[in-house]
Amino acid sequence: MNISFWRDDRKVRNISWVILITFIVINFIATMIISVDVLYGDAWEIWVGKHGIDSDPSLSLSTLFTAHNVHLIVIMKAIYMISYFLFDMNNIYITIINYFITITLFLSFYLIVKDYLKDIAFAPLLFTPLFSYYFIDIFTWPFLLSTTLMVTFGFLAIYFGFIKDRSIKNIFIMFIFLILSSISTNYTFATGVMLAYIIKEIIYISGNKKTKKYDITTLLITITIFILAIPIPFSFLRNTDATLTIIHIEAIIPNFIKSIVIATALISSNNLLLTIPIFIFVSIPILAFIINKEVFKNKNLQAIFAVIIASLTSIAAVAVFRVLSESIQTRHYAFSLILTPIVAILFIKLHYKYKTKVTRRLAMIYLTTISIIVIVTIPVGVIRYMQIHRTMTNAYNCVQEYYQGLGSGECKMTYPTSLSKHLDRAKELGLSFTKD
Repeated sequence: MNISFWRDDRKVRNISWVILITFIVINFIATMIISVDVLYGDAWEIWVGKHGIDSDPSLSLSTLFTAHNVHLIVIMKAIYMISYFLFDMNNIYITIINYFITITLFLSFYLIVKDYLKDIAFAPLLFTPLFSYYFIDIFTWPFLLSTTLMVTFGFLAIYFGFIKDRSIKNIFIMFIFLILSSISTNYTFATGVMLAYIIKEIIYISGNKKTKKYDITTLLITITIFILAIPIPFSFLRNTDATLTIIHIEAIIPNFIKSIVIATALISSNNLLLTIPIFIFVSIPILAFIINKEVFKNKNLQAIFAVIIASLTSIAAVAVFRVLSESIQTRHYAFSLILTPIVAILFIKLHYKYKTKVTRRLAMIYLTTISIIVIVTIPVGVIRYMQIHRTMTNAYNCVQEYYQGLGSGECKMTYPTSLSKHLDRAKELGLSFTKD
């Protein structure tokens, strides 16, 4: 392969952007084609269930900060409330908002790594997995705005805490984004970012003796403010009545490993004999940069490791809460798919560092595997879009039958429990799908 394909080449870069944008546009068109104006999943509980809005919806703090299970989904609720006033909460319009916020997630991710990717001509291709089959549920289920926002704000926190210059102003901005990340779903991703930030600051302090006292004091204050501003208040705000899954270590470990494998290799298997070797393989560049202490010298690489640490922290949290499930579903681990381009970047950079046949082959194996999986899953994605459309259409028809007095509200395809009370409440609120 010509070296220009690896190094910066304008033609290759432009073609790569065209391919990525094509993925983005096609998924948007497909998402709009299958969109149906009806609530789905937990969105019923947010708006018309026991934790729903008042008779006269408002942007009051009591409404926004009412916990959903063990999560705070403040910003998503605000988006839904605004959509209620603008267009009676038409799900099709909310889906459009959801898709563009997903694009914002990609842009915030790219903002972190763009300087580190300047010498990789085909860099945009590394992000195509974020617009592949594995994200279809994210595109089409607006409720998952909560998770998308959590990660997006987490990325912006990493940008100001790692890429931007070290200053009190940037630490403050980082905190703002950590808080926004936490109130979008949970503080697990924000905690991962803070852990990475602490490690980064310790590395800096240990190599900078002149201002050590000031830096140590600043770090201690930063940690204290984080604890006081995020984990402690969140523990009081979340729904304490929600039942958490009993922790079983023997279940956490396989789910944790499986989640990482899914995220980095886009391969799902319950067979640990398969997942462990893949896990070891994708760990090669990570371990190489740690052992050779490259991560101690380069802020761009430190930011990438911050993404890894934050993602693994969130994966661990999902594994804890979902240990009794047969598997962690797409909506639970999809945010961790950001590790796919991260591992690809590290394999490529490993080759740049050593320039050997071994590092080149390792990079090519990973890139080829991901490329094949993304391409092969395109027809699977078409089927998935059709399945979602069929499910949502049946749900809409079931809901309309209830309003016509022809059904009982047992619309299992849109929510696993009876919707009769929820549908009555939706009619009272005048949501768009309740109108002729």
